[in-house]
Amino acid sequence: MINATWPRAGLAGWDGTEGGARALQCTLAGEVELGDGFRPTLTTVGGFSARTAGDGRRVRAAAVLMDLQTLQPLHVDVREVEAPLPYVRELLGFRALPALLESLDALPYRPEVAFVEGHGIAHPRRCGLASHFGLATGVPTIGVARDRLAGSAPEPGPTPCDATRLREGDQQVGWSVRTCRDARPVFVSPGHRVSLKSALELTLRSLQAQRLPRPVDLAHELAHEPGGTGPRRWHPGARSGPSLHT
Repeated sequence: MINATWPRAGLAGWDGTEGGARALQCTLAGEVELGDGFRPTLTTVGGFSARTAGDGRRVRAAAVLMDLQTLQPLHVDVREVEAPLPYVRELLGFRALPALLESLDALPYRPEVAFVEGHGIAHPRRCGLASHFGLATGVPTIGVARDRLAGSAPEPGPTPCDATRLREGDQQVGWSVRTCRDARPVFVSPGHRVSLKSALELTLRSLQAQRLPRPVDLAHELAHEPGGTGPRRWHPGARSGPSLHT
């Protein structure tokens, strides 16, 4: 069950159609806040990732609660639920949100900021999966995506942490960030209650050896891992998983 005490818009008001989803995205985009809604001394961050499961009618979502200082996982959970919409690239919020909300609800407490594998405002209607998730939960969110969906950016330099501004017209909607040498950049954008500046700074603080920031990398790994769902116990010495460079 989704914890009703957390402020959420979710899918309320959606008529179940693709056209209705696009219209609701435009409405929700007007509710996105691009100021920092978290305290400066962060201690925890979250990572969230979702993928198609089974016969394509279900979505498997993973949630990771992580210590920001050590980048060690504190708790992880994986949930699988029926998807309310077939896969449409720019409508992932409608397909993945129910599974992501269940995985968030399963954590012992909310992260102070959440990284979501997907786009925030770097989206044709300025409301990608990370923005939708942030609006549905009230959790400050950052979108991190492997592929660009909106805007354009110069190629960042070859050194990890090099970044360039992702713009659509005269508006900056995110960053193109080199996270690993010899790997393609990722696209970082605010989701909700996070500024452009903080979205980049927190992403750079969360990098290890993987292409994705560590919270998202681990969530991605768990969402794509075969096997059961549910809570996982994680020990600091446990295998952290392979580097993902795809």
